[in-house]
Parts: sequence; C-alpha cells; structure tokens
Amino acid sequence: MIFKNKMRYVLVLLLCLVLIFGCSAPSLSLQNMGRQAQIRVGLLQKQKIIQFMVSGRFAIYGPDNRFIGRGMRGIRWQARALNFTPATIVYRLRYAENVSRSEAEKNSRSLKKLNLRSEILPTKNKKPNFSSNEKRYDVLLWSTFPNAVEAATYRAELGKSFPLEIIEDESVSAGGQIEIFSKESPKKYQVPNGTRIHAEKFALLNMDVGNGFHFEGKADNVFRGLLELRIDEKNQLSAVNIVDTEDYLRGVVPAEMPFGFPAAALEAQAIAARSEVLVKVERGAHQKEGFDICATVHCQVYGGVSKEQPSTDQAVKKTYGRVLKTGGRVIDAVYSAVCGGHTENNENVWLGTPQPYLRGRFDGRGAADLLRGRLQEHATVKKWIDNKAPVFCNTLGADTPQPLLYTQKYFRWQASFTRYELERSITKATGKKMGVLRTILPLERGVSGRIKRLQIIGSAGSFTIEKDLTIRRAMSDSTLYSSCFVVTPELDEAGTPVRFNFRGAGWGHGVGMCQAGAARLAQTGKTMVEILGFYYQNTDVERVY
Repeated sequence: MIFKNKMRYVLVLLLCLVLIFGCSAPSLSLQNMGRQAQIRVGLLQKQKIIQFMVSGRFAIYGPDNRFIGRGMRGIRWQARALNFTPATIVYRLRYAENVSRSEAEKNSRSLKKLNLRSEILPTKNKKPNFSSNEKRYDVLLWSTFPNAVEAATYRAELGKSFPLEIIEDESVSAGGQIEIFSKESPKKYQVPNGTRIHAEKFALLNMDVGNGFHFEGKADNVFRGLLELRIDEKNQLSAVNIVDTEDYLRGVVPAEMPFGFPAAALEAQAIAARSEVLVKVERGAHQKEGFDICATVHCQVYGGVSKEQPSTDQAVKKTYGRVLKTGGRVIDAVYSAVCGGHTENNENVWLGTPQPYLRGRFDGRGAADLLRGRLQEHATVKKWIDNKAPVFCNTLGADTPQPLLYTQKYFRWQASFTRYELERSITKATGKKMGVLRTILPLERGVSGRIKRLQIIGSAGSFTIEKDLTIRRAMSDSTLYSSCFVVTPELDEAGTPVRFNFRGAGWGHGVGMCQAGAARLAQTGKTMVEILGFYYQNTDVERVY
C-alpha cells in the first residue's frame, strides 16, 4: 500500500511538471556544471534583412521562453527590425564579489549589523570560468541610483570604511520589435527582441564568407540548434545560433582543417578548437554584441551542418571534452594554416603578454631555437624564402597526398601590385595618405620572419604600420597571405615605383599549431598528443567535461 501511494505521488508530480514545462523552451544560459555548455555563436551582424529556411515546421518563442506561434516548413522566411528600445540603466553599489553563496551571506549579515539593507544576486555579465565549477555571487546594497554621480555621493556619505564599487545594472533590458514574414505565406509575426526559432535545423541564406580575405564570397549554410534574432542600437539585426559546444565543433573542425587530413591531425585540431572556444567565451570578447563567439576567422570559422564530415565528426567525438591546459587553466590554443617553416611568438602578432606555450619554434626536426633568431634579420629572410627549407609544412614534394596539395601555394608565394593598388589599400587600412608611394621598409621582424613594424615612405611623408593583420590588410584588399615577406619595387625611367613585387612564406599569423605541419607529423606516425606537445609546449591534454 505504501509503495502504491509513493508511485501515485510520483505520477502526480510528473504530470505537474509536464503541465508546467511542457511548452517551455529549454534553459539557454551558458553554464559550466561538469557537462558541455551551450554557446551563443554570432552568425550575422548589422543586417537590414535576415533570410532563413527550416527543414520542418518551427516554433517561435519569446526571450522569456513563452510560445508565440508556429511557422510552415520549406518557405523562405525573412526577418527585419521594426524598432529598438535601449535598456534602462541604473547604478548600484556592490559591497563584495564572492566565490561562494555562504561567503556572500556572511558579508550580507555584516552589512545588516550596520543597518544597511542588501541583497545577494548571482554575478551578472561575468565571463564564464571553465577552470572552476563554482558560481559567483555579489552582495549589492538595496538602493539604486539614476546616475553614477548620485551613487558616488552616497558612497562618500558612508565613509571610507566601506569598500563599495559602483556598477551599472539594467533595470529594463533592451527591447524592440521584429517582423517575421514570407512572400510565400500569409502568416506574419511581430515578435520581441531576442525571439528564438526552435527547429531541428535551420538555414541562413546569402551569408557573407571570408570578408576581406582571398576566399571572400556568399553561401547558404545549415545549422543545428536555435536561431535567435536580436536588434542592435542602430536598429539592425543579428542572427545568433545557440548550440551545444560539441555540435558547434562539428561545424568548426572541417571549416578550419580539410577533412581529408590524417586522423591524428584532425583530433589535434578538435582539441585546439575546443580550447579556443572556451577561452574566447570566458574572455567575453563579443559579450556586448549579445553572443559569445563569432563565426568568422576573427574567432573560428564555423560552417554548421553544411561543413560536417564523418572524419571530423569522429575526431570531435573521440576527443569529447578534452582541452589543452597549463597551470590548471585552459590555454588560448590559436593556430594557423601554414607557418612557412617557423611559428611565431604571440606577442609579436597581437602585442599582448608573452605566453610560454605560444613560443615561436622551428617547424622541423631539431631544437626549437635552431635558427636562433636569425629570421629577424632581413637578409636571412630573403634566403629563407628562396631556399624552401625541408620543414614539416613544406608540401612541395612529389609525395604530398591529395588533401595537402592546396597548401603548396601558401608555403612559398608571390604577389604583385601596382603602386596605385597599394596606395589605395594602405589608405583604406590605415586612414593615412602617403602621396606617391616610394618605399615599403620592414623595420622589425619576429622570430618567424613576420614583420612587426613596417614603414611606409611616400612623397607626402612617412608613417609606421604595426601588427600582423593590419600590415597584411594594408598590402592587399584581399589580405596578404602572411607578413613574412620581402618586397622589391619596379621603377620607371624617372625612378618612381610603378609596381611592387612580394615574395613570402606561409598563410596566417603563424602562432601556435601549424595545420599543414600537423598533418605531416601525423603522416609520420605522431599521435594527437605528440602533435599538440610539439606546437604548444609545456601543456597537458585534460578533460573539462
């Protein structure tokens, strides 16, 4: 009898849960609770119209997870912003940011003894910490203020004994209306900002691919997960894909590395890409734009279902939850296509803090410092580019397998531009005009021969360009393959340059793993762990979920 009563109670409880949650959308917050997180991938930004299709019927939910309506399958739908309502901002005083709930409660009790009312809230707008499972909490004074000046005045009245920090808080989130419609259907929806399309899969049409690079174009791509539509402050639309981390990686690995590469290289790529996404989400670089990571080369190229392949799916599955760590933290496991024979120090490309696991090294057999800094000398770089050293990413030999053949044109390359083309691209990239371009002069190189500082000398003056990507974009509208180059001018009878000829090495920034080199290492029998250990020194492969 007791057993029957318990079973009856369980059935009633389950029925209640179905009634309460049956029509609700799942929770989409990014969490680290010992399992893979859902991440928010920015697919499109600053669009007047977003076009999409779904593989079946889809459901529309508001940002509060309330059901709005259903759409029909097989129809080209469009979304456009009708208006944008900015968030209402208030200011508060934060007494403490705490690691644990118990610590927060202790600090709250201390304030109560001083007759100050407070509340405990989970820390908002903080970057996820994938090195710890602990949630963080804030102790906030109860009062709110319309501006920072009033908050500062009240803080001063309380005295210096109170370590209070002024923070911004949204009392009302940004809003607005979005219209979803189709020329093929009489249905039309007006939905709030942040509305989500729930479907098994969806396709975005006419997506920009490779903007500013030599592979620039348009594509229709299919994605798993949810499609979220957001309005920005300029009344333009963004499309955000909310997707599980592992499904995201299924669309990243084949977009970043050819699926025909050896299995060990694909597994190394999967671990590097997983490390990259977790670090970038933790940094919150795109947080203000309403997503965690973008879908372009700025973060990682993400092609969704359209890019998925059995070999790369297997690499993601086999490395499930594994990342690269050093000192207990997930590393920024950046990578590039072809290093050209030597990888680069991270600070020489992005001017950041030197990382011990991102040290430039010789991409071949022998000591990591085999060249001992000689590629920082201009004369040595000329010989280096001409001699085509037998390094791992040198795929010019006849034994190069089919999937690696495309890298041959990047290991060593040539490009030529008229003076007018360079004057235009330099001005576009820097905003500066040089008059008649006279000289392109490398001032400083990194350990791989990549240029850190470049001087532009013209008839109207000279100026310096710094940072790898800025230099590459200044040299070409479609972004030069690499900043490891030498340049020779062609002069007319008056001695004025009419054309500049470039010879270079590699494709990409050259920091971290060289993908072509990884493939060659895998061909020689090196394992995924050995490949990663070669390019990211003093790191360990560990599971985070």
